[in-house]
Amino acid sequence: MTQLHDQIYSSLAAAADPETKAKLARLIPGAKALGVTVPQLRELVDAFRRQHSALTLDQACGLMDELCHGRVREEILFGAFLLGHFGKKTAAIPWPRLEPWIGALDNWETCDQLASNVSGAVVAADLGLVERLVELTGSANPWQRRFALATASELNHKGRSHPRETLRVCQPLLADPEPAVRKAVGWALKEASKKAEDEVFDFLLAHRAQMPASILREASEKLSPAHKQQLM
Repeated sequence: MTQLHDQIYSSLAAAADPETKAKLARLIPGAKALGVTVPQLRELVDAFRRQHSALTLDQACGLMDELCHGRVREEILFGAFLLGHFGKKTAAIPWPRLEPWIGALDNWETCDQLASNVSGAVVAADLGLVERLVELTGSANPWQRRFALATASELNHKGRSHPRETLRVCQPLLADPEPAVRKAVGWALKEASKKAEDEVFDFLLAHRAQMPASILREASEKLSPAHKQQLM
């Protein structure tokens, strides 16, 4: 795996751009970035897959372990995009395999992409893992809390419909002090409302005193005018 990791890093370093790096520093505070855009990353992943078409899911997971080690934005995103290309097979990744990757998250982008490409499918395939997401809502690390919410939101994407599980993850974070976490709460509730409007409306009505107005606005965006009027 080390040889493949070195190959990936070399391709990322060659594509890095100082101007992009400066933009990323403003857009994604705290991220350790080289300066490669997401479209470029996807192209590099596609090229890598063509070159290593025999790579198995287990090997890709081992590679992701190495890519997360340095906590470099582009390496983590590369690994997440690579794993996402395994499609339905990704759902078979055991939760313990994800835990070191979760520990490497330090910005909203890597949180959201790991959830979108990997953990959403893993949890949807075994809803008992929602308990792990609820545990993460109690983490002192705001990016782990954000990751729990991003994963919960994915439970209502790509043909999935698990709004009740999403509400369980959102509830402990309704008054979270971190802006990036609060934004993810509103986003996750909005996605759940597309699958179960009445259930989400009842949840918002019951808990609106606990949440900032910004969460309530975001969460109710897709509700009917009648429901919005009752909430606001």
